[in-house]
Amino acid sequence: MTSFQLTIIYLIINHQKPMTMKNWTLLFFRISILFLALLVIPSGCKEDEPDKAQLPGLTTNTVLDISSTSASGGGEVTNDGGAPITARGLVWSTAGNPTLAINEGLTSDGDGVGQFTSSLTDLLPYTKYFVRAYATNSTGTSYGNQVEFETLPEGAYSTVTDIDGNTYWTTAIGELEWMAQNLRTTRYSDGTPIASGLSEEEWETTTEGAYIDPYADSAVMKYIEPALEVDIYGFLYNAYAVRSTLNKPCPEGWYVPSEEDWENMELGLKIIYNVDDDELASVIKSCRQVNSPLGGGCNTIYHPRWDEHPSVYGTNEAFFLALPAGQIKPYMQYVGHGESAWWWLAPEDPNNTSSFNPRRNIIYDRNDVFGYESTNNHAFSIRCCRPLVKDK
Repeated sequence: MTSFQLTIIYLIINHQKPMTMKNWTLLFFRISILFLALLVIPSGCKEDEPDKAQLPGLTTNTVLDISSTSASGGGEVTNDGGAPITARGLVWSTAGNPTLAINEGLTSDGDGVGQFTSSLTDLLPYTKYFVRAYATNSTGTSYGNQVEFETLPEGAYSTVTDIDGNTYWTTAIGELEWMAQNLRTTRYSDGTPIASGLSEEEWETTTEGAYIDPYADSAVMKYIEPALEVDIYGFLYNAYAVRSTLNKPCPEGWYVPSEEDWENMELGLKIIYNVDDDELASVIKSCRQVNSPLGGGCNTIYHPRWDEHPSVYGTNEAFFLALPAGQIKPYMQYVGHGESAWWWLAPEDPNNTSSFNPRRNIIYDRNDVFGYESTNNHAFSIRCCRPLVKDK
């Protein structure tokens, strides 16, 4: 109430005179003034009342530690809107803009302002989710920015991202973590470009690392089916791309496997899946195949997939997901698409000048794994590995 209003009320109440007609008229006039003053009083009092609380302000953190059924996230309540935060957490769904009323999962992570962490559980494998942080005060509930993430397929261990930003699933076999997809980087891990676009003559004579995208290169396009997905099959590299003491094609901390690494992987597969040498390829092959006896998503005519065979097929058991990217033979002859997978290994001595390099390969109509050498001007796929981080 203002001092002006208080003064008017005081004068009216304390005015005492005999009640003549004149005074009655004066009193009526003063009462009218009092009435008008009282009408104004609420707005004047409102100026001194505190403002009503606003909705909280908050942000949603990036989702991390993603597996096939769980992930971790959180958020930050940046302001309480003028009233205590009574609840906060995450909400998520497979549709956009989840709320406390419409969601497929939520957490309750305390109260108050500041950072909070959340565990997202009971998720579906290989599924895209939308996540928002929420915070509630006496005015209501507000939501942070929406974040998207995708859970890993069942059987995947983790992911790794190369210098070009390509992300690969990984699998854990024995003491090593392996990429579950072929490399498709255009640069070494230090940022140096890997040579590409070479002519047939240049490809035959180069002693520098180089790659071919056989699904775009005009010299080999005649061998490619339009439905092929290069991001699944990866690029094909010559042996010089792996003949480096740093094994630079792989992401930082990863390397091209040696003969010993591959042999240890095979030994681990035999123990884990109780298979012999002549069954080994079945557990590392992708199950995608023409007329696969496993049916479901394994049975497909669309690339990426293996050619048909009545009794030889992949099972996805080890989640190595080997696919038949084929190979580039000398003079850029592209062969084996749908039929074979070939991978370079790191040579025992990367500084040698040999014209041959070790490799591994599998084919569609056999379930054993081959291990020989090929000339450096072949182009094969690359898989990278690293020591397994067991407490990830």
